[in-house]
Amino acid sequence: MRTRTRIALGICAVIALLLQASPQAVGTVTVTPTPLGDIRAMKYSLAWVSDGSGNVSANPQTFRPGSLIQIKFIPDGGGTAPTALYDVLLNDANGIDYLGGTGANLSATVSTQTRVAAPLIYDATGTLDLVVANAGAAKGGTVQLWIQIQQ
Repeated sequence: MRTRTRIALGICAVIALLLQASPQAVGTVTVTPTPLGDIRAMKYSLAWVSDGSGNVSANPQTFRPGSLIQIKFIPDGGGTAPTALYDVLLNDANGIDYLGGTGANLSATVSTQTRVAAPLIYDATGTLDLVVANAGAAKGGTVQLWIQIQQ
């Protein structure tokens, strides 16, 4: 009986360590791609919902290679509107924000759209992670990305 108890406790300890070591997503991100054939571009809508601490991260996504040319931030309305001055980043594995800081201190009620002056080139060799901070518990919004497809 003692040996079985020790084995069971050992297995439980290993499982607990594995669960702590594995990265877990914070909040959720749902990506909807839309081809824009007339201008050889893709529009990606990234609908996000924050967790209980008001954050979203660890939801890596891949996109078609190309140049990021336009960004739109759309806060949810009503009871799921994010807190004023929430922040959005789109980080690569090295922590580089592909939004170039345009997602800082966003409005909780007004959408923001911007064209990228010097388009950032995404080569699709890695993933990009939508990171939202300070949005409030269980709040949401959408980030739309327009990527001109490379030929």
